[in-house]
Amino acid sequence: MNFDEFIKKYLGKKVDFDGYYGGQCVDLYRQYVKDVLNLPQSPSVKGAADIWDTASSEHYDLIKNTPTAIPDIGDVMIWNKNVGDGFGHVAIFLAGNINLFFSLDENWPTLNKVTVTKHNYDNIIGWLHPKKKENIISNVYKGLDLNNKESMKVCVDIWKDVVDRKYIKKEECDKIKEEEIKQLKEDFIKSSQEASIRLTELCNKSLKGKDIQYKNEIKDVLKNAKEDWKVIELQDKVREYEKICQTIAYKVAVAVAKILQALKIIKKEVKNG
Repeated sequence: MNFDEFIKKYLGKKVDFDGYYGGQCVDLYRQYVKDVLNLPQSPSVKGAADIWDTASSEHYDLIKNTPTAIPDIGDVMIWNKNVGDGFGHVAIFLAGNINLFFSLDENWPTLNKVTVTKHNYDNIIGWLHPKKKENIISNVYKGLDLNNKESMKVCVDIWKDVVDRKYIKKEECDKIKEEEIKQLKEDFIKSSQEASIRLTELCNKSLKGKDIQYKNEIKDVLKNAKEDWKVIELQDKVREYEKICQTIAYKVAVAVAKILQALKIIKKEVKNG
């Protein structure tokens, strides 16, 4: 696992690597070496301060504490025997400057619990800088594990698709969508006008020329029906266009039914008159 995953897993919990004496700072150190650094454990020690003298130079650079030195994230901080009741202390560096730093600690200041703690450099002997740092959190970039080859392959594939213009900008996509909607609206209006013309022709054939007031009434019916038809903003142009067509057919059918009903009444009144 990487360092970020390690922190999320153990923060606020007890780590008892060896099963003795509860959660001690050395337990957290050894768990970190196993899970994140994937390195051999240093020899057994009486106290955390002794890690400085037993750590392997094959796997770590031993960097002494100086007034201007700043550790890197993931470095193992080691305190001398002036702290920890003569046993010293060990923690994992998170962030800091030449005056203060934050580290991942266990058994300091809270017993048997992993915490993020603020320290100064008093009583710091130095720190172990791992030569192998593949799983340190610094290798995570914008949430991506740079050590994960499969993740990197996906990123490279996406990058190549972008270079090859298989993707388009959102603005371009919105522009295309607006043009499609505009065209559909124009087609809708055109089809509405054509329907109105056809119905008007039908009315002209069905009514006598002197019945001008009924022609105007029919035209009003068509006008109102046309104004009632609404064009919905498209999410799926095919499905929505079909809906529009269905709506037009329905409104035309309603308009025709009203007109035919009006014609029947008119013819009946003419006949009776």
